[in-house]
Amino acid sequence: MVQSGHIQMCVFWILLLQFAAAVSSRTSSYFTVRVGDDVTLPCENVIKPQPSCGSTTWLYSTRKRSETEELVTLGKICESPKSDRLSLTADCSLLIERVTDEDAGLYTCRQFTSGRQQGSDHVVHLSVIDITERTHTDKVTLTCSVLTFGDCRHTVEWLIQSTRNTKISPSTCQSSVSFDSDRKDESFTCKVTDNNNNNVLLCSSKPLTSCKRQPGVDKPSTTSTTTHTSTQTSENNKSTDVTLSPGSQYALLNDYWWVFLIGAVVVFVALLIIGVKVRSKKTEENQTEENNTVDAEVAYASVSYTKNTSSEPRDRSTGDGDAVTYTTVRAASTDPSDPVYSTLK
Repeated sequence: MVQSGHIQMCVFWILLLQFAAAVSSRTSSYFTVRVGDDVTLPCENVIKPQPSCGSTTWLYSTRKRSETEELVTLGKICESPKSDRLSLTADCSLLIERVTDEDAGLYTCRQFTSGRQQGSDHVVHLSVIDITERTHTDKVTLTCSVLTFGDCRHTVEWLIQSTRNTKISPSTCQSSVSFDSDRKDESFTCKVTDNNNNNVLLCSSKPLTSCKRQPGVDKPSTTSTTTHTSTQTSENNKSTDVTLSPGSQYALLNDYWWVFLIGAVVVFVALLIIGVKVRSKKTEENQTEENNTVDAEVAYASVSYTKNTSSEPRDRSTGDGDAVTYTTVRAASTDPSDPVYSTLK
């Protein structure tokens, strides 16, 4: 049993290392757009040349469910609720028109040749900004929220010139501002910071307007980056490519891969120690059992009594009378000097 456990742990460790090596070469891009915009998601691992994108497959993982669906299979648009808004560009990038909040999620570009995957995946995170307005009696509430895949890595805040009768309620990945209805015609600005690449977007509260990228905000120079611009607007759709760290399944976990790796190492060491202790305890029990085993090989014990059936009176002087014989057999643990048997008459 212990040996089987060791084999299972070795197999687990090998699979873990293979998984880390497989995901270490993934690349990721981050895009943040507003509802209603168009966005082009790049496929950085595309095989060239590739007529009609016949080697390209696009996968989509929704932010609400863990399921993954194919949007494009070997250059063909698949049937889906968003298929009428999808198309491929000449370089096999995925164009999504009139983005909705349901489009937020994880997009994966994968390349195939003769039915086999070629190269690593390119993962694109698409986050969607949505600004909603709600009126209640004499108050108006604007809510700016970011819909994204996995944990939110955006900071959302409202920029207002006048705080008169204004209440701001920030929360995770969204912020609300309430004010008097007589200020409804004023323009409020929602500031969204994408902490994946430090891009800052300024979004007006006016509907049907695109967000603008705040100038002068760049990713720290310590990280090598490549910038892509969306085909829809000039400044708001930009992304940063980074290399995922080993051990992370998705790009959103690239800062936490070491947690899973350390956890796996701890589990491996713990199970190994438990296996060694179990084996050691089993060995000690076997030795104790051998030392405490008594070879009690008593063949028989008998008492023999012979009665003189003669009708004549018994003469004590002759020593002739009833005979009694007691017999025992010595156990292996007894002293060798003990007799094997004794007879008493």
